[in-house]
Amino acid sequence: MKTVLLCLCCFFYCATFAQLGGEKVNGPVKFNDTLILNIGDTLLLGSGSADRGDFKNIYIPANYYIGLEETSLQRKFARSTLIIKGFRKISHKKIGEKIVAVVNLGGFNDAVDVVSAIEDKEIVAINGKPVGPAALAVNLPAAAKSSAADELLKLKSLLDAGLITKEEFEAQKKKILGQ
Repeated sequence: MKTVLLCLCCFFYCATFAQLGGEKVNGPVKFNDTLILNIGDTLLLGSGSADRGDFKNIYIPANYYIGLEETSLQRKFARSTLIIKGFRKISHKKIGEKIVAVVNLGGFNDAVDVVSAIEDKEIVAINGKPVGPAALAVNLPAAAKSSAADELLKLKSLLDAGLITKEEFEAQKKKILGQ
């Protein structure tokens, strides 16, 4: 009986923390009319832009049912790679109603305000391709026409900034040159 009760408590605890409110949105999702993301896309994190280096645009939303306050992603996750597992349309006191990407870290679903995270350089690459505030202002067809040299320069800047390893650089370089 104690085992069953313990299992139920663990299940409800995990289920409560793992949930992210709002309405589910099917992908692909277009952000800022220029950036299209799908489930399974990868996000390479840079540094957090909040106090102490935490991430202000990647967070576990508040859960008032259990008294959990909103929690920013900690700075120890800088340079981590996150995989998008879904999208939600949520209402948030700071950002209003917005579509966020959902990622999972250690059993907890985190919301990623993608556009703000790119603008604040919390996200530095998507699917291995460098991004920045300028990427949000460029139309996708023009961005898709960038040359291999441009792509290699972007990769080199990520390598020089220490955001990717030499092995990741070489792998992406081979991919670009094989196009």
